[in-house]
Amino acid sequence: MTHYAAIWVFGNYYINKKPSAGELPYIIIPGVIFLVVVAYFVMVFYDIPVRRYLAKKRL
Repeated sequence: MTHYAAIWVFGNYYINKKPSAGELPYIIIPGVIFLVVVAYFVMVFYDIPVRRYLAKKRL
C-alpha cells in the first residue's frame, strides 16, 4: 500500500527524465531507505493500532 504510489512516481520519472545508469543508485538507494522508513511508521502508528482495535471489537 505505501509503496504502490512510489512505483508510479519512479516509473514516471524514469520514463520522462531517462536518467543514466550511473545516476540510478543515487535515486534508488535513498528511495528504498525512505520507503522502508515510511512503511515502518505506517505499520507502527496505523496498522498495529487498527488491528488491536478491531481485534478487541471482534471479541
